[in-house]
Amino acid sequence: MRRVESYKLKVISKSNATKKHLFPPFGIVTLCSFILFLTSFTVPSYRMAKLKYNGGGDWYA
Repeated sequence: MRRVESYKLKVISKSNATKKHLFPPFGIVTLCSFILFLTSFTVPSYRMAKLKYNGGGDWYA
């Protein structure tokens, strides 16, 4: 009788261990979401360039 009970305990503990590895920890997901949230409101550090064209370049016509 003891063998059956110990076997049941081992099976239960293995099934619980596999369920824990199916989903990432809540803290890591929360931290990544918070970092993405903060970086979405930063001011962009690039500027648009303004090109100046004075005509010309029709030497082939």
